[in-house]
Amino acid sequence: STGSGLILFCPACRNATLLQFMRSRGSLPGETVQKVLGTFCDHPVGDTVSWRMFDIWAEVPADFHLTGYRFSAGHFFMGFERAGQTLSYHRFSPADILMANMDMDRLAVQNGLMPPDAGALSSCGDLTWEWAGGGSSRWAARLFGGRRYRRVRMRHLVEENRILAVTLADRRPVSVSFFNTLWNGYGAIYPQT
Repeated sequence: STGSGLILFCPACRNATLLQFMRSRGSLPGETVQKVLGTFCDHPVGDTVSWRMFDIWAEVPADFHLTGYRFSAGHFFMGFERAGQTLSYHRFSPADILMANMDMDRLAVQNGLMPPDAGALSSCGDLTWEWAGGGSSRWAARLFGGRRYRRVRMRHLVEENRILAVTLADRRPVSVSFFNTLWNGYGAIYPQT
């Protein structure tokens, strides 16, 4: 296996990026390299940043910064923050195996997306839950990092065999329209047949 690469440096943000192209036999087609380089940018264009990792994609508001990620068997997670808000994207798969022994409410509870007594609204493969600051402040601080308001939405994508979830926690009430924008900017990438 051989490869080639380049290092790009942006003097404005002082970020350096290493891009590597690996191949096992022969040469890497020039059009592949051009396509990758043609889509690369280290600064957002517009109000959102496009994230694509493995089989998920998200359009994240540009002022959120990545705070964590985890790609483990069955569960992918990306977490972001901006002043007073915490945003997370989750992907659970294979959904048919996970849903064989539990419903989405229980999956959400087991993965810390909502508390056991949440009383979520599940219907037609969707789950929506909002917590508006009630209950013990210590409980809220422990479970949601001091955020008083939280909205969660999950959807079972049957054909893709995935479950997607978005959570947004804030110190102020969570705007439904802003949350819907986040939800509509998230999805699964799967092979087209």
